[in-house]
Amino acid sequence: MESTEKSEREYARIDVRMNVRLRLLESDGEAERLGEQLLEKPSVWGPPGETELWKLADSPKTGSDGLMAKALLALAAQIERLNRVTQNIDGPMEIAEIVELSCGGARLLTDVMLVRGGKILLSFMGDDPEVPPVRLVAEVRHLKSGPDGYYGLAFTAVHPADKERLTRFIYHLQRRQLRRAARERS
Repeated sequence: MESTEKSEREYARIDVRMNVRLRLLESDGEAERLGEQLLEKPSVWGPPGETELWKLADSPKTGSDGLMAKALLALAAQIERLNRVTQNIDGPMEIAEIVELSCGGARLLTDVMLVRGGKILLSFMGDDPEVPPVRLVAEVRHLKSGPDGYYGLAFTAVHPADKERLTRFIYHLQRRQLRRAARERS
């Protein structure tokens, strides 16, 4: 008997149009090394964005002269430096477009020639430009050629914290679409 319940993956899936950056990985060895690095550290090294740290450092709770404020300001500056470094860490990358996104994969449109089984590094931003991009390794699982052609990707190496960010981002977009549809109906 087949289950009629939707899986978590079906719920955390959305049609979307968003730009991503991609780089072909030259070998399985490079994909494995990069995958291991991505699984060691999430793309975010601290709280989501330094803006909240700046606000906290200036709040009455910490006092602008206090040791806590100084520590928060130093941490915010460090996160800001790390964010700038990560923007360029992956070297030259191509621009592509994701048209369907889930926690486990994506449908990708690109002019770059990809092959089934090939591995790529993907880097993309959520809604908050202050948060570093989600970086992950994906494998090309499906190819569809022609004018409506696309590549089906499976995410093979993504840090659990980044996967959680991705899930929240998808649910955020779903809620936004539902609110927009409700406004249009009324």
